[in-house]
Amino acid sequence: MLINYYLFSRNNRHGEFPIRISVNIRHTRMMTTIGYSVKKEKWNANKQIVKSGYVNHKGQTSEEINERLLEIRERFRQYEKSIREKPTIEDMKHILSYQIDPIPKSEDKSAAEWVNSFIKEESLANQWTKGTAYTFLSMKKHIEAHCGRKPLEYFNDDGMQSFLNYLRYDCKMMESTIRKEYKCLKWFLNWSVRKRLISDKNLFQTRPKLKILEQPVIYLTKEELMRLYKLRFQSITTSSRRMEAIRDMFCFCAFTSLRYSDMIRLKTTDIIHDILYTTTQKTNDLLPINLNSFSKAILSKYCKTENKSGEYVFPRITNVEMNRKLKKICELAGINTPVTKVYVKGGVRIEDTRPKYKFIGTHTGRKTFICFALASGIPPQIVMKWTGHSDYAAMRPYIEIAESAKVENMAFIEKKLKE
Repeated sequence: MLINYYLFSRNNRHGEFPIRISVNIRHTRMMTTIGYSVKKEKWNANKQIVKSGYVNHKGQTSEEINERLLEIRERFRQYEKSIREKPTIEDMKHILSYQIDPIPKSEDKSAAEWVNSFIKEESLANQWTKGTAYTFLSMKKHIEAHCGRKPLEYFNDDGMQSFLNYLRYDCKMMESTIRKEYKCLKWFLNWSVRKRLISDKNLFQTRPKLKILEQPVIYLTKEELMRLYKLRFQSITTSSRRMEAIRDMFCFCAFTSLRYSDMIRLKTTDIIHDILYTTTQKTNDLLPINLNSFSKAILSKYCKTENKSGEYVFPRITNVEMNRKLKKICELAGINTPVTKVYVKGGVRIEDTRPKYKFIGTHTGRKTFICFALASGIPPQIVMKWTGHSDYAAMRPYIEIAESAKVENMAFIEKKLKE
């Protein structure tokens, strides 16, 4: 048996190409579309799957589509084992369109209880980090609090809307947080369909309306970064040394584009001839990053000659501690420009204006590097090789900032010419 997925030659009005399937069982070949469409650049032709993170115009996610592709393969594999004669095209089309009813289960489990099985299986299959597992455990607690012992069938259109309203009004969640919870729940429910715990006919069909407001990218300007980099701490105590280390680690991220998770795992053996090699924890990509004089100065401060080869470069400081103390450090550096964030929380629009240091965390260092690199005229494709971004969609907010910076700089040049 041969099964291949490929994109149709013509796109639809949304710029997406329908996914087609070619099935050959005992010299009977069937070719047809399967009801999903994706943009060409989001299709991995070699693996015959949709690239991670994509959502098409119908709201169908890459996880949902890929699970369907896998389920179809398995369905035809079982079908081939069950027949003795050459199948007809009509038989194969029937197998493709046939909706598998859920297998009756002897266990009387609630939706929340099935989340445990989901976490156990998917965490091993996808090698989840502790953070990802914690996200789904949090989702389970919300399902328990709202649904109690209700079964999986609860999540039809009405049940899903009721659950989202619970997150919005009872839990007072931000709309962006509700979107994350929704994506996690959708992953879990698609797994439930694939496991034949429930039929997809019983699940919600409508896409919820969430008021997601675009947030400003919080980053440090060149002047703010250098002010922080040169900040001197008055006392020489254990506490001040720790704050100095946090400042250096943050600046190192700003000079190299590293995430906290990759910076904290950096070892002396990862640096070869002024190039830093890191395999990112988030995407498992191997990234070579060229070091500049500022990042090398920080490395020389922490890579002592007496250090054994292979030791961690930076002190063992948690992300939580860094995020907490960075705000105090940036306040000492005078990074207090007013910043306003507008968001919807608990169904209410909120305008939150605070000094910039209140919004700064470890990831601000990475954002600072990207914004400064793009504003300096470095092509996005070069920046993406340093940062590991896979597409321009993730870079769009930074590119817009770089363009506005160019306009401001040109206005400054014009002012100088007129003097």
